[in-house]
Amino acid sequence: MDRRTFVGVGVVAGLAALPAGVRAARPDEDAAIRQRVADLYKAFSAGDVPRYRSFLADDYLLLENGEIIDRDGDLAFFMERPEGFQRTDSFDFRHVGVIGDMAYAVYFVNSVASDPHTPPRSLHWLESIAFRKSKGEWLCVLIHTTVIVPPQTEVIGTDKG
Repeated sequence: MDRRTFVGVGVVAGLAALPAGVRAARPDEDAAIRQRVADLYKAFSAGDVPRYRSFLADDYLLLENGEIIDRDGDLAFFMERPEGFQRTDSFDFRHVGVIGDMAYAVYFVNSVASDPHTPPRSLHWLESIAFRKSKGEWLCVLIHTTVIVPPQTEVIGTDKG
C-alpha cells in the first residue's frame, strides 16, 4: 500500500472511530455547562469544601503539573491554603460539546489570587473539563489544566555584564 492510500485509509478509519452523537452543545446545554464551571470555581475560590465536593464525581481526576490527582488529593489542597486566601476567576470559553450523557468544555481561566501574606498575583490556564450527567446533574469527572507562563521579555540595550 502506498503512502497516499495508507493516509487515506487512516483518515477514514479515524473519522469512523468518532463516537456517534458528538455535537456542539445546544444553547441551553452550553449555558448550563458554562454555569457549572463557574459555580465549581466559585466554590473552590471560596474554600467551600462541601459545595466543591458536590460538583465532583466519585471517579473525578485532576491532571495538573504532570500529576494525576484523585478527588481526595484535590480536596487536600484546601488544607494547604493560607487563611484569608482569596481568588477571583474569569473564563473565556472556546468550545462546549455534548456526547450523550457526557459534556466537555475548553476554556481559558484567568485568576487573581491573594492572601494576607502575599500581594495579588495574576494566574492563567488553558483547561478542559469533562462532565457526566448523573441523576439530572452534571458532575465533573476530569479537569486537565495547563498553566500559561507569560513569555520572558528581554530588555534590549542594557549591559548585563
